[in-house]
Amino acid sequence: GFFVGVLQHGLSASEAAKTYTLLTIGDGLVAQVPALMLAVLQRIRAEVEKNCDYVGNDFAEEARRMHRGEIEQRPIYGEASDDQAESLADDGIDVSRIPWVPRADG
Repeated sequence: GFFVGVLQHGLSASEAAKTYTLLTIGDGLVAQVPALMLAVLQRIRAEVEKNCDYVGNDFAEEARRMHRGEIEQRPIYGEASDDQAESLADDGIDVSRIPWVPRADG
């Protein structure tokens, strides 16, 4: 990068060093983003599993029953198809989809 800055872009040695050193540091940070995202998603998963009831494939029905007041509201998680999630949203039932990554502890 340094030589490209000096030879192709006509930058002084100090300008090229400053510019391409910053770009190199930036590239290093970009390489860490996937690991950081994975860590954040693993933390979210741990919190969901700790604080919510797993209802499996009954997620859509349980969410509807809570919405209609048939059962007490509580935090739940489980599986729903794309169609089920869209139908819940159409009915005014707020749900969030979270990428489910492997646990941090394996």
